[in-house]
Amino acid sequence: MTNKEINNEIAKAVNSAIDQSGIKKKFLCDKTGIPYSTLNSKLRAYSPFTVAEVYAIADTMHISPTPMLSPTQISSYGSAE
Repeated sequence: MTNKEINNEIAKAVNSAIDQSGIKKKFLCDKTGIPYSTLNSKLRAYSPFTVAEVYAIADTMHISPTPMLSPTQISSYGSAE
């Protein structure tokens, strides 16, 4: 798997987790400190998420970050789209 493919899969997993949580992106940005434009860029896989960002997002949503980072789990989040 290439870095681009990994970034795409993580972006899909984070997008799906956000959709499933019902949390608004603006709220997520306020709580994590990730600027709104940066979050949108990362959700489109234009730039990669850092592990710290994924952890902050997961913490805000009260979920485990592991499914968003684990290649074996990524498809389960991505399949909801």
